[in-house]
Amino acid sequence: MTLTTNRTAPTTLDNFFDNIFYTKEDFALTPRARVWEKDDNIAVHLELPGVSKEDIKVEVKDNVLSISAAKKAEKVEKSEALYINEISYGDYNRSFKLSDEVKHDSINAEYKDGVLKLTLTKKEKEKPKTIAIK
Repeated sequence: MTLTTNRTAPTTLDNFFDNIFYTKEDFALTPRARVWEKDDNIAVHLELPGVSKEDIKVEVKDNVLSISAAKKAEKVEKSEALYINEISYGDYNRSFKLSDEVKHDSINAEYKDGVLKLTLTKKEKEKPKTIAIK
């Protein structure tokens, strides 16, 4: 079976769309996220499809949680005819401002099946303290 494209001669509009959807290796991507709060922690899930665990960096600085990753482009041999390439490659970047209730030293990260799962432990709330009057 041969894959063929049904495309007429390029027009100005075709060139416009080619430039919009053109992907480069240094293209910045924003991963989709899901963030929710539980009783004692905050969960953050980020979609990073096609990224290896070694290419992900998670850091906290100045109360900002930053996640960055690199998705490297696949090499295409010159002898191969590429008909369609809708796969994005480049650097993923996402940052979240943390509240003061998050413990920075107890953030856990797990990466499986293209999803980075972060668990941010919340600090225990101070309980009211009764002061004895003398």
